[in-house]
Amino acid sequence: MSSIPHGSDSTTPDGTTEFPCTACGRMLKVPQAAIGKQAKCPQCAVVQVVPQIALAGADGDAFPTPVEQSPTASSEIDSYGAANGSPPPADDPIWNVSDHSLPRTRAFVGSEDAARCFGAALEADGVNGGPYFVTAADTMSPMGTLDVVKRGFGVEPQVQRPEIYDDDPRASVFDIDATRQALGWEPKHRWADLMAQVADAADR
Repeated sequence: MSSIPHGSDSTTPDGTTEFPCTACGRMLKVPQAAIGKQAKCPQCAVVQVVPQIALAGADGDAFPTPVEQSPTASSEIDSYGAANGSPPPADDPIWNVSDHSLPRTRAFVGSEDAARCFGAALEADGVNGGPYFVTAADTMSPMGTLDVVKRGFGVEPQVQRPEIYDDDPRASVFDIDATRQALGWEPKHRWADLMAQVADAADR
């Protein structure tokens, strides 16, 4: 099967489109009408938006499960928080529907780390404006970051500092050294730490 250049339409003659799951990398095939909508991977159950372009040339035989989506899910959560002074409880059905998908980079930052970074920015002297990334040191994926980028974006990443991923294969795709140096800030929480906190809270 001939490949279609990255960035071109990836629909096939049978009216379907193929794309890799952003979490597990499995090639998925969906009807063309599903482009722009959310679907669930049958292998890893991750919900994601079907892209308008995708990798072609692979045999995608897995049809994701369409996900019913409320266009006002986030606004409903925000409204609950405004009215009650806190987010909905964890068992509220509102959390079962979301109009957001996981970032392809699998980057994240813990709320405490984000708060400390913004506090450091307010107190910093002589810091010029610039691209200061605020992320955790690792990602939320069990895969290595370079594999995450390949599978999520369909491209071979250009790595300017390979030693970062030699030391920590799951290091963030974003370089936070400028933030560290300018603000004296260092993220304290890795993904495993946050999951441990969630598990501990659930056991109480």
